[in-house]
Amino acid sequence: MPNTTQFTPASKLREQPWKNGAGSTRDVVTYPDDAERDAVLWRAGILELTADGTLPTWDGMDRILMLIGGGPLTLIREDTAAQTTYEPGARLYWSAETVYRAELHGHSATLFTLLLRQKQAHGCVDMRRGSQQLPLRPGHTVLHCIQGQFEAQLPPRLGGAHTLKAGDTLHIVLDYIPAYRLNLTSQAADSRLVDTRTNLYPNAG
Repeated sequence: MPNTTQFTPASKLREQPWKNGAGSTRDVVTYPDDAERDAVLWRAGILELTADGTLPTWDGMDRILMLIGGGPLTLIREDTAAQTTYEPGARLYWSAETVYRAELHGHSATLFTLLLRQKQAHGCVDMRRGSQQLPLRPGHTVLHCIQGQFEAQLPPRLGGAHTLKAGDTLHIVLDYIPAYRLNLTSQAADSRLVDTRTNLYPNAG
């Protein structure tokens, strides 16, 4: 696995409306990036909900969902009718094959979603606020700015400094444990980004 970085500006993310009219999806990173749907090992994206409706499902995948804007949001599991209301920053973990209906308590809600191929990929999603140093590790790190602006400082061989504005994404791939930490400098009040880490199980992919 080569060591790489890729910066994607917000303008490059394409909105895909849902068939039920309740919202849309913007893919942030798909791995592998040229894979057909059944061959995707993991995918990070943004869900924009503008009406009550069923969330998209995906066979063979697990999902981590984080409410990053709007809300509160109630999710109702179709097969059991169990329901939970989530505030901004809350996360939910479940099989992406399970059908959930979303009910808004405001005009809209924005969610960050990480899909992971079952038994092949694993990962985590965290919210970062303000200036800090981030430890990096082998695998994929996806930093997606959702508010404000950050400067991410990497060594020159990995592209040096990158400025992340709202909607921008930095995808870092490493095959070793680096001796440095990623310096994140907030350049606006209440800057926030989503920090996603993913990796593959042995013999996957």
